[in-house]
Amino acid sequence: MLIEYTARESVQSGHVAGTAYNIEVARSNQDRSFGKVGSLPTALAGNSVSIVQRMEERYTIVTMLHEKYQVTDILDMREFLDSVSRHESFYIDDIEGETTNNLIAKPTFEDGLFGDWETSAGQTIVPVTWSQASKAYQLVDNVAGYNGVQIPVVAGETLNFEMWVDASGATNSVRAGVKAFQSDQTTVISYPEFFTVLPSEGYAFGSGSIEVPALCAYVEPLLILATPSPYGTADVSHIRMYRKSNPQLYILEGRYQEQRLDNGFYRFTFTVRKL
Repeated sequence: MLIEYTARESVQSGHVAGTAYNIEVARSNQDRSFGKVGSLPTALAGNSVSIVQRMEERYTIVTMLHEKYQVTDILDMREFLDSVSRHESFYIDDIEGETTNNLIAKPTFEDGLFGDWETSAGQTIVPVTWSQASKAYQLVDNVAGYNGVQIPVVAGETLNFEMWVDASGATNSVRAGVKAFQSDQTTVISYPEFFTVLPSEGYAFGSGSIEVPALCAYVEPLLILATPSPYGTADVSHIRMYRKSNPQLYILEGRYQEQRLDNGFYRFTFTVRKL
């Protein structure tokens, strides 16, 4: 499920207070419950009945995150829960749906593997000292970092994209976008762009969205160092492309809990109520 909230407390490095962010939560357990609100005794035709004004829908959610492999997710969860702890409302998209809605199969590079990402121009995986990652995919020269999987899309729908990037080594800028194909998966329509990160921004969180162009049936994510030469390098990780389905408004209820377990896992438990 996808959670959209506004960062207010425990704002992590690279994030800005007052800015909306999305996080993806993989649930290890989830309980759903309903409660009656405004039950009033009423007499109808001599019979005593109760009329319920509304039903409250609640979910208790548990997610397990490992301190070695999911540092970013742990920081995201702390920021989210602390930011909504005073009953600030937030959106959850597809609360009972799939565990993940990331359209990119290889978002991180902690295992040292490229997956479907391009390597023909000397792109490599490099060590980094980010709080979010220990390894990143490095863009080199002006050859795009293509993801070799073409993803089916519908013309007119909105795609959202985000990633962590260190653009300090780039000469010009780092651009995130897609290569849009017609249904034959060969004819290129255009190269819509999600966002640009400038070298002056250094290590940053980039996010943006596009509307899929007319006649487009497939997209291929790409990351590129902008012209002119020399291009420099840039490091990227935690790459996500996703679509929102049906976001609903929620608030946090009661206390939430963060536990560090002996096996290196962190367990977050919290309850939300649908508004």
